[in-house]
Amino acid sequence: MLITGIDRRRILRRIANALAAWACVLLVVLAGGGACAAFAAGGETSTRPMCGEVQVIGAPGHEDAPEAVRELQLGLRLLALFDYPIDGRYDPHTREAVRAFQRKAGIEPTGVAGPETMAALARAFEREARPLMAAQSAAAQEAPGPDDLLPHPGVEPGGYWIVIDTAHLNLTLYKDGKVQGRWPIAVGKFTTMTPVGEWRIVDKGYAEGVFGTRWMGIDIPFGSYGIHGTNRPWSIGTYASAGCIRMFNHDVEHLYDLVPEGTPVTITGVLPSLEWNIALPAGTVDWHVPLLQWALRRHGFDPGRADARLGPGTMRAISEAQRVLGLPPVPAGTPDLFRALGLRTGS
Repeated sequence: MLITGIDRRRILRRIANALAAWACVLLVVLAGGGACAAFAAGGETSTRPMCGEVQVIGAPGHEDAPEAVRELQLGLRLLALFDYPIDGRYDPHTREAVRAFQRKAGIEPTGVAGPETMAALARAFEREARPLMAAQSAAAQEAPGPDDLLPHPGVEPGGYWIVIDTAHLNLTLYKDGKVQGRWPIAVGKFTTMTPVGEWRIVDKGYAEGVFGTRWMGIDIPFGSYGIHGTNRPWSIGTYASAGCIRMFNHDVEHLYDLVPEGTPVTITGVLPSLEWNIALPAGTVDWHVPLLQWALRRHGFDPGRADARLGPGTMRAISEAQRVLGLPPVPAGTPDLFRALGLRTGS
């Protein structure tokens, strides 16, 4: 039987998952029954971030990120549990609001907002704010597609294509060029932007905690990024994440069931503000590169996928562009090439 590269990756992931499961069993033997839950979800008192997302807020002795506290305070405000300024400080008012919710939800009233509390808050919001969520979904369906969208080189006939528009805060699923669905999302804050470019889904799995119920990893080379659900559903429609793409849990479950690993993903919309007065040598992996790759393609040079990597395909496109445009044949992207392609500082 022929085993492809994708098959090998799937086999290796299954082996890794099995090893993780055995590690979890060993933790139970050595540390007691609660260890496995903490291993899987971070535990109600763990502050370890995953994918840049804060899992626990208000743990004693831990300094909380103000943006995480503001997000919690907003959720409490929308549930009519917090009537104080949303200021990013985990002060006594915030802790008491968390305790009040925990009592109401039948959770031990510790005043610490961990995975169990955040999951209960999410369920409460989904019950009580259903009209708001429905309105967001309806607005996403009516929203326009992104402007000046280039086809993803990896889209196959009859295949799916995910397009994430960080300007209009929606995710669109295409098949054969036709829209199959469009959903509201949350994306990265302006200090932790969602990277634009052309990517692929490289792994899928069930999730919990900050990732909601499903996770679809993307091959962005700058860190761990993915499309996932959320235990902060009130953040949908905002710039809130550490760079990942959040969806309502019922939406991400639907998308998860449709798209296979390998599905092309284009992220476009809000572009990073960059300096273009530097050289980018071969092998560079950088936020500049997808914008350069798109600019090359718009001028008729084929760099391949806009994958943030100055690999052989992009270097061939740069060499051809230099020849056609009468520029020095340098094995790098250079400021004179950037200017000729219309790339300017701040763009």
